[in-house]
Amino acid sequence: DPVELPFEADEETPFPVEALPENMQRVVRELGRVYKAPADLVAPLLLGCTSSCLGKGVRMHTQHPDPTYGLLYLLVCTIPGVNKSTILKWLQRPMLEWQREARKKQRIRAETALASESKGNNPPAKKAIDAEIGKGVTTLVVEHSSQEGLATSLTHNNEYLAVISSDCSGVVDDLKGAKNNGSFQGELLLKGYAGEAYDTNFKVAADEHLEEVRLSVTWAGTDQTLEGFVADPRIRGKGLLSRFLFAFIDEPVPRRDVERRQVSEKVAELWESLIERLLRAYWRSDKIVEVEMDDEAIRLNVELDNLRIDHQHKLTHLSGLPERWSENALRMALLIHCMEYGEHAGSHTVDGLTMERAIMIIRWFIGREMAW
Repeated sequence: DPVELPFEADEETPFPVEALPENMQRVVRELGRVYKAPADLVAPLLLGCTSSCLGKGVRMHTQHPDPTYGLLYLLVCTIPGVNKSTILKWLQRPMLEWQREARKKQRIRAETALASESKGNNPPAKKAIDAEIGKGVTTLVVEHSSQEGLATSLTHNNEYLAVISSDCSGVVDDLKGAKNNGSFQGELLLKGYAGEAYDTNFKVAADEHLEEVRLSVTWAGTDQTLEGFVADPRIRGKGLLSRFLFAFIDEPVPRRDVERRQVSEKVAELWESLIERLLRAYWRSDKIVEVEMDDEAIRLNVELDNLRIDHQHKLTHLSGLPERWSENALRMALLIHCMEYGEHAGSHTVDGLTMERAIMIIRWFIGREMAW
Protein backbone atom coordinates (compact mmCIF):
# COMPACT_ATOMS: atom_id res chain seq x y z
CA ASP A 1 0.00 0.00 0.00
CA PRO A 2 1.24 3.50 -0.74
CA VAL A 3 2.62 5.43 2.23
CA GLU A 4 0.55 8.48 3.10
CA LEU A 5 2.51 11.68 2.45
CA PRO A 6 2.91 13.70 5.70
CA PHE A 7 2.95 17.01 3.77
CA GLU A 8 0.12 18.18 1.56
CA ALA A 9 -1.14 21.23 -0.30
CA ASP A 10 -3.37 23.42 1.84
CA GLU A 11 -4.81 26.79 0.87
CA GLU A 12 -7.64 26.79 3.42
CA THR A 13 -6.12 26.46 6.89
CA PRO A 14 -5.71 29.92 8.45
CA PHE A 15 -2.36 31.13 9.75
CA PRO A 16 -1.79 29.77 13.29
CA VAL A 17 -1.83 33.12 15.09
CA GLU A 18 -1.86 31.24 18.41
CA ALA A 19 1.74 30.19 17.71
CA LEU A 20 2.88 33.81 18.15
CA PRO A 21 3.60 35.40 21.55
CA GLU A 22 0.43 36.81 23.08
CA ASN A 23 1.37 40.47 22.63
CA MET A 24 2.07 39.88 18.93
CA GLN A 25 -1.28 38.13 18.55
CA ARG A 26 -2.83 41.40 19.68
CA VAL A 27 -0.89 43.31 17.02
CA VAL A 28 -1.98 40.91 14.26
CA ARG A 29 -5.64 41.08 15.25
CA GLU A 30 -5.61 44.88 15.62
CA LEU A 31 -4.02 45.43 12.20
CA GLY A 32 -6.51 42.97 10.72
CA ARG A 33 -9.36 44.99 12.21
CA VAL A 34 -8.06 48.42 11.22
CA TYR A 35 -6.95 47.53 7.68
CA LYS A 36 -9.59 44.85 7.06
CA ALA A 37 -6.84 42.38 6.20
CA PRO A 38 -6.58 38.65 6.98
CA ALA A 39 -4.16 37.30 9.58
CA ASP A 40 -2.74 35.17 6.74
CA LEU A 41 -1.30 38.41 5.34
CA VAL A 42 -0.55 40.40 8.50
CA ALA A 43 1.24 37.68 10.50
CA PRO A 44 3.90 36.73 7.90
CA LEU A 45 4.73 40.41 7.27
CA LEU A 46 5.02 40.95 11.02
CA LEU A 47 7.39 37.98 11.28
CA GLY A 48 9.51 39.32 8.43
CA CYS A 49 9.89 42.78 9.98
CA THR A 50 10.72 41.31 13.39
CA SER A 51 13.31 39.01 11.84
CA SER A 52 14.94 42.04 10.20
CA CYS A 53 15.76 43.52 13.61
CA LEU A 54 17.91 40.59 14.80
CA GLY A 55 20.81 41.22 12.42
CA LYS A 56 23.92 39.25 13.32
CA GLY A 57 23.57 39.92 17.03
CA VAL A 58 21.89 36.72 18.19
CA ARG A 59 22.22 33.10 17.13
CA MET A 60 21.20 29.64 18.32
CA HIS A 61 23.22 26.50 18.95
CA THR A 62 21.62 23.29 17.69
CA GLN A 63 22.97 19.77 17.30
CA HIS A 64 24.59 21.00 14.07
CA PRO A 65 28.10 22.47 14.42
CA ASP A 66 27.11 25.72 12.67
CA PRO A 67 24.90 28.21 14.53
CA THR A 68 21.46 29.30 13.31
CA TYR A 69 20.40 32.94 12.90
CA GLY A 70 16.78 34.06 13.07
CA LEU A 71 16.81 35.73 9.65
CA LEU A 72 13.99 34.79 7.29
CA TYR A 73 13.45 35.05 3.55
CA LEU A 74 9.72 35.73 3.04
CA LEU A 75 7.61 36.37 -0.05
CA VAL A 76 3.92 37.04 0.62
CA CYS A 77 1.61 37.75 -2.31
CA THR A 78 -2.03 38.69 -2.86
CA ILE A 79 -4.12 40.12 -5.64
CA PRO A 80 -3.71 43.94 -5.89
CA GLY A 81 -5.68 46.08 -3.45
CA VAL A 82 -5.59 43.94 -0.28
CA ASN A 83 -3.67 46.55 1.78
CA LYS A 84 -0.35 44.69 1.95
CA SER A 85 1.62 47.88 1.21
CA THR A 86 -0.21 49.84 3.90
CA ILE A 87 0.33 47.14 6.51
CA LEU A 88 4.01 46.77 5.69
CA LYS A 89 4.43 50.56 5.86
CA TRP A 90 2.91 50.59 9.37
CA LEU A 91 5.09 47.70 10.52
CA GLN A 92 8.26 49.32 9.15
CA ARG A 93 7.67 52.70 10.78
CA PRO A 94 9.65 52.12 14.03
CA MET A 95 12.48 50.48 12.07
CA LEU A 96 12.81 53.44 9.72
CA GLU A 97 12.62 55.87 12.63
CA TRP A 98 15.46 54.00 14.32
CA GLN A 99 17.45 54.21 11.08
CA ARG A 100 16.81 57.97 10.82
CA GLU A 101 18.05 58.50 14.37
CA ALA A 102 21.17 56.41 13.71
CA ARG A 103 21.93 58.50 10.63
CA LYS A 104 21.46 61.74 12.57
CA LYS A 105 23.97 60.57 15.17
CA GLN A 106 26.38 59.55 12.40
CA ARG A 107 26.06 62.99 10.84
CA ILE A 108 26.74 64.72 14.16
CA ARG A 109 29.86 62.61 14.67
CA ALA A 110 31.11 63.48 11.17
CA GLU A 111 30.42 67.18 11.72
CA THR A 112 32.20 67.12 15.08
CA ALA A 113 35.23 65.37 13.59
CA LEU A 114 35.49 67.90 10.75
CA ALA A 115 35.08 70.82 13.15
CA SER A 116 37.90 69.54 15.34
CA GLU A 117 40.19 69.28 12.31
CA SER A 118 39.33 72.75 10.99
CA LYS A 119 41.33 75.78 12.08
CA GLY A 120 38.53 78.22 11.34
CA ASN A 121 35.46 79.11 13.39
CA ASN A 122 32.93 78.36 10.66
CA PRO A 123 30.97 75.10 10.96
CA PRO A 124 31.65 72.44 8.32
CA ALA A 125 29.63 72.79 5.12
CA LYS A 126 26.95 70.27 4.25
CA LYS A 127 28.95 69.17 1.22
CA ALA A 128 31.97 68.43 3.41
CA ILE A 129 29.87 66.39 5.84
CA ASP A 130 28.34 64.43 2.96
CA ALA A 131 31.81 63.70 1.60
CA GLU A 132 33.01 62.59 5.05
CA ILE A 133 30.17 60.06 5.35
CA GLY A 134 30.36 59.03 1.68
CA LYS A 135 28.89 55.62 0.94
CA GLY A 136 29.20 54.58 4.57
CA VAL A 137 25.77 55.88 5.55
CA THR A 138 24.22 53.84 8.38
CA THR A 139 21.58 51.56 6.88
CA LEU A 140 19.21 48.97 8.28
CA VAL A 141 16.60 48.71 5.50
CA VAL A 142 17.01 48.77 1.73
CA GLU A 143 14.18 48.28 -0.73
CA HIS A 144 15.53 48.10 -4.23
CA SER A 145 19.23 47.80 -4.93
CA SER A 146 21.55 46.30 -7.51
CA GLN A 147 23.94 43.57 -6.41
CA GLU A 148 26.80 46.06 -6.61
CA GLY A 149 24.95 48.64 -4.51
CA LEU A 150 23.95 45.99 -2.01
CA ALA A 151 27.57 44.86 -1.69
CA THR A 152 28.67 48.43 -1.00
CA SER A 153 26.02 48.95 1.69
CA LEU A 154 26.91 45.63 3.30
CA THR A 155 30.59 46.64 3.43
CA HIS A 156 29.71 49.68 5.56
CA ASN A 157 27.03 48.06 7.74
CA ASN A 158 28.62 45.11 9.49
CA GLU A 159 27.77 42.94 6.45
CA TYR A 160 24.05 42.84 7.36
CA LEU A 161 20.98 44.44 5.76
CA ALA A 162 17.22 43.95 5.76
CA VAL A 163 15.75 43.91 2.24
CA ILE A 164 12.09 44.95 2.48
CA SER A 165 9.75 45.83 -0.37
CA SER A 166 5.98 46.33 -0.42
CA ASP A 167 5.90 45.91 -4.23
CA CYS A 168 8.66 43.54 -5.20
CA SER A 169 7.81 43.14 -8.89
CA GLY A 170 10.72 45.37 -9.94
CA VAL A 171 13.04 43.69 -7.43
CA VAL A 172 12.22 40.26 -8.82
CA ASP A 173 12.66 41.48 -12.41
CA ASP A 174 16.12 42.79 -11.53
CA LEU A 175 16.91 39.54 -9.75
CA LYS A 176 16.12 37.68 -12.96
CA GLY A 177 18.46 39.97 -14.92
CA ALA A 178 16.03 42.36 -16.63
CA LYS A 179 18.70 45.10 -16.55
CA ASN A 180 21.70 42.81 -16.99
CA ASN A 181 21.03 41.00 -20.26
CA GLY A 182 19.27 38.18 -18.47
CA SER A 183 22.18 37.52 -16.11
CA PHE A 184 21.03 36.09 -12.77
CA GLN A 185 21.49 38.65 -9.98
CA GLY A 186 20.78 36.51 -6.94
CA GLU A 187 24.26 35.47 -5.82
CA LEU A 188 24.29 37.85 -2.86
CA LEU A 189 20.90 36.57 -1.71
CA LEU A 190 22.26 33.03 -1.80
CA LYS A 191 25.31 34.06 0.23
CA GLY A 192 23.23 36.12 2.64
CA TYR A 193 21.03 33.22 3.65
CA ALA A 194 23.92 31.00 4.70
CA GLY A 195 26.33 33.68 5.92
CA GLU A 196 28.97 32.96 3.31
CA ALA A 197 31.80 35.10 1.94
CA TYR A 198 31.23 37.15 -1.21
CA ASP A 199 33.71 38.64 -3.67
CA THR A 200 32.39 41.15 -6.18
CA ASN A 201 33.90 41.74 -9.60
CA PHE A 202 32.83 45.37 -9.56
CA LYS A 203 34.85 48.24 -8.11
CA VAL A 204 32.15 49.29 -5.68
CA ALA A 205 34.11 49.54 -2.46
CA ALA A 206 37.62 49.81 -1.13
CA ASP A 207 37.24 46.34 0.35
CA GLU A 208 35.64 44.12 -2.27
CA HIS A 209 35.63 41.06 -0.06
CA LEU A 210 32.70 40.39 2.29
CA GLU A 211 33.55 37.82 4.93
CA GLU A 212 30.12 36.81 6.29
CA VAL A 213 27.11 38.23 4.48
CA ARG A 214 23.78 38.05 6.32
CA LEU A 215 20.46 39.24 4.92
CA SER A 216 16.81 39.10 5.86
CA VAL A 217 14.22 39.49 3.10
CA THR A 218 10.55 40.52 3.38
CA TRP A 219 8.82 40.98 0.06
CA ALA A 220 5.17 41.63 -0.66
CA GLY A 221 3.85 41.24 -4.19
CA THR A 222 1.04 40.11 -6.45
CA ASP A 223 0.11 36.70 -7.80
CA GLN A 224 1.85 37.55 -11.08
CA THR A 225 5.09 38.36 -9.23
CA LEU A 226 4.93 35.09 -7.31
CA GLU A 227 4.26 33.12 -10.49
CA GLY A 228 7.28 34.68 -12.22
CA PHE A 229 9.48 34.10 -9.18
CA VAL A 230 8.54 30.47 -8.59
CA ALA A 231 8.64 29.50 -12.26
CA ASP A 232 12.05 31.00 -13.08
CA PRO A 233 14.43 28.08 -13.80
CA ARG A 234 17.50 29.88 -12.39
CA ILE A 235 15.78 30.82 -9.15
CA ARG A 236 14.72 27.18 -8.78
CA GLY A 237 17.90 25.61 -10.11
CA LYS A 238 20.32 27.65 -7.99
CA GLY A 239 18.44 26.87 -4.79
CA LEU A 240 17.21 30.40 -4.09
CA LEU A 241 13.55 29.35 -4.15
CA SER A 242 14.12 26.76 -1.41
CA ARG A 243 15.47 29.44 0.92
CA PHE A 244 12.21 31.39 0.76
CA LEU A 245 9.05 30.83 2.71
CA PHE A 246 6.35 31.98 0.31
CA ALA A 247 2.58 32.07 0.27
CA PHE A 248 -0.25 33.34 -1.89
CA ILE A 249 -3.11 34.78 0.14
CA ASP A 250 -6.26 34.34 -1.95
CA GLU A 251 -8.45 37.00 -0.34
CA PRO A 252 -10.82 39.42 -2.09
CA VAL A 253 -10.31 43.17 -1.98
CA PRO A 254 -12.15 44.39 1.16
CA ARG A 255 -15.25 46.53 0.58
CA ARG A 256 -14.96 50.13 1.72
CA ASP A 257 -17.06 51.57 4.54
CA VAL A 258 -17.34 54.82 6.50
CA GLU A 259 -16.14 53.53 9.89
CA ARG A 260 -13.28 55.57 11.36
CA ARG A 261 -10.47 53.19 12.31
CA GLN A 262 -7.24 53.82 14.16
CA VAL A 263 -4.64 51.43 15.57
CA SER A 264 -4.95 51.65 19.35
CA GLU A 265 -2.11 53.36 21.20
CA LYS A 266 -1.52 50.32 23.41
CA VAL A 267 -1.05 48.02 20.41
CA ALA A 268 1.20 50.54 18.66
CA GLU A 269 3.30 50.75 21.84
CA LEU A 270 3.56 46.96 22.00
CA TRP A 271 4.97 46.84 18.47
CA GLU A 272 7.27 49.84 18.82
CA SER A 273 8.62 48.53 22.13
CA LEU A 274 9.46 45.12 20.65
CA ILE A 275 11.24 46.61 17.63
CA GLU A 276 13.24 49.07 19.74
CA ARG A 277 14.27 46.37 22.23
CA LEU A 278 15.44 44.00 19.49
CA LEU A 279 17.31 46.69 17.56
CA ARG A 280 19.02 48.00 20.68
CA ALA A 281 20.08 44.52 21.76
CA TYR A 282 21.06 42.87 18.47
CA TRP A 283 21.44 45.22 15.50
CA ARG A 284 25.07 46.31 15.08
CA SER A 285 25.89 44.74 18.43
CA ASP A 286 29.57 44.21 19.21
CA LYS A 287 28.82 40.99 21.06
CA ILE A 288 26.79 38.08 19.67
CA VAL A 289 24.22 36.61 22.08
CA GLU A 290 24.27 32.81 22.18
CA VAL A 291 20.98 30.94 22.65
CA GLU A 292 20.80 27.24 23.52
CA MET A 293 18.16 24.63 22.57
CA ASP A 294 16.91 21.89 24.88
CA ASP A 295 16.81 18.22 23.86
CA GLU A 296 13.08 18.19 23.14
CA ALA A 297 13.33 21.15 20.74
CA ILE A 298 16.15 19.42 18.89
CA ARG A 299 14.22 16.15 18.74
CA LEU A 300 11.13 17.81 17.24
CA ASN A 301 13.16 19.55 14.55
CA VAL A 302 15.04 16.36 13.66
CA GLU A 303 11.73 14.52 13.48
CA LEU A 304 10.44 17.09 10.96
CA ASP A 305 13.54 16.69 8.82
CA ASN A 306 13.42 12.90 8.94
CA LEU A 307 9.82 13.00 7.71
CA ARG A 308 11.10 14.90 4.72
CA ILE A 309 13.97 12.47 4.17
CA ASP A 310 11.75 9.39 4.47
CA HIS A 311 9.38 10.73 1.79
CA GLN A 312 11.85 12.58 -0.42
CA HIS A 313 11.14 10.35 -3.42
CA LYS A 314 7.60 11.74 -3.47
CA LEU A 315 8.73 15.35 -3.04
CA THR A 316 11.16 15.65 -5.94
CA HIS A 317 8.73 17.82 -7.91
CA LEU A 318 9.12 20.61 -5.32
CA SER A 319 12.51 21.81 -6.63
CA GLY A 320 14.43 21.33 -3.39
CA LEU A 321 11.93 23.24 -1.20
CA PRO A 322 11.71 20.47 1.44
CA GLU A 323 15.47 20.57 2.05
CA ARG A 324 15.13 23.91 3.87
CA TRP A 325 11.97 23.26 5.86
CA SER A 326 13.69 22.12 9.04
CA GLU A 327 16.30 24.88 8.82
CA ASN A 328 13.59 27.50 8.45
CA ALA A 329 11.82 25.92 11.42
CA LEU A 330 14.98 26.51 13.49
CA ARG A 331 15.11 30.12 12.33
CA MET A 332 11.43 30.54 13.17
CA ALA A 333 11.94 29.06 16.64
CA LEU A 334 14.76 31.50 17.40
CA LEU A 335 12.65 34.38 16.10
CA ILE A 336 9.67 33.43 18.31
CA HIS A 337 12.07 33.07 21.24
CA CYS A 338 13.45 36.58 20.68
CA MET A 339 9.95 38.01 20.26
CA GLU A 340 9.09 36.50 23.64
CA TYR A 341 12.20 37.42 25.62
CA GLY A 342 13.58 40.43 23.77
CA GLU A 343 17.03 41.47 24.97
CA HIS A 344 17.01 38.60 27.50
CA ALA A 345 16.85 35.83 24.88
CA GLY A 346 20.30 34.55 25.83
CA SER A 347 19.18 33.90 29.41
CA HIS A 348 16.50 31.41 28.33
CA THR A 349 16.57 28.11 26.44
CA VAL A 350 14.56 27.42 23.29
CA ASP A 351 12.29 24.61 24.46
CA GLY A 352 10.05 22.03 22.84
CA LEU A 353 6.95 24.22 23.08
CA THR A 354 8.67 26.99 21.13
CA MET A 355 9.76 24.50 18.47
CA GLU A 356 6.21 23.11 18.23
CA ARG A 357 4.93 26.63 17.56
CA ALA A 358 7.64 27.23 14.96
CA ILE A 359 6.77 23.98 13.19
CA MET A 360 3.08 24.96 13.16
CA ILE A 361 4.00 28.11 11.25
CA ILE A 362 6.37 26.29 8.90
CA ARG A 363 3.72 23.67 8.14
CA TRP A 364 1.33 26.50 7.22
CA PHE A 365 3.91 27.78 4.73
CA ILE A 366 4.53 24.22 3.45
CA GLY A 367 0.82 23.85 2.68
CA ARG A 368 0.78 27.14 0.77
CA GLU A 369 3.98 26.34 -1.12
CA MET A 370 2.74 22.92 -2.19
CA ALA A 371 -0.63 24.40 -3.22
CA TRP A 372 1.08 26.92 -5.45
